[in-house]
Amino acid sequence: MMKRLQIHLASEPGIYAQVFLFNLVIFALQYTGAHLSGSVSEHADALHILTDQIVFFIMISVGVLVHNFKKREFPIRAAGGVLGAGLFFLVGLEVIMHTLEEFKSGEHSVLGPYMLLFTSLALALNWLQHRLLVTAESSSNLTSFDLQGHVQIDMFKNLALIAIALINTVTEVPYIDIGLGLMIGFWLLWRGAVVLVRSYSLFKKKTSKTA
Repeated sequence: MMKRLQIHLASEPGIYAQVFLFNLVIFALQYTGAHLSGSVSEHADALHILTDQIVFFIMISVGVLVHNFKKREFPIRAAGGVLGAGLFFLVGLEVIMHTLEEFKSGEHSVLGPYMLLFTSLALALNWLQHRLLVTAESSSNLTSFDLQGHVQIDMFKNLALIAIALINTVTEVPYIDIGLGLMIGFWLLWRGAVVLVRSYSLFKKKTSKTA
């Protein structure tokens, strides 16, 4: 039983399962860190990770539906894309509004040590995710390549969060925390726009084939 489990965890699907399990733990760490430290950028990044996770499962569901209803492939993929784009837009706007409210309050502050602890743990898990994906890497494996790109972006974001935490541990500079929170919010809007454009391209491809 243990040997079969080890083989499964070392397989490509097993590696992906571990990566997304890490994502849930990273979300929990950053959400907790944001609550304790008051950091809007850590809060924004936690929501970003959760949104990516949900959109990924939407895409899995789309793949299953396409497999079962091949004649409806284009509308199914387009509908899944619109749903994913809508989620990115909603979360991005929520992040921006929350961050702006903190800015307007004039009372925003960050407890650097709490933020430093939880973002450092998140960065360590991001690094482990990257190492797992390297073991699954293949020249023909677009899934591994795409996930590695997302994990690397997450690592850079965590480095920025750690820098903000260190600064706010030494002195109070809360506005850089607000700046990064806004950047993450606008990044989510950009992700939504990209997915929406791809969905429209699928719709146009379908209509041109039926014309």
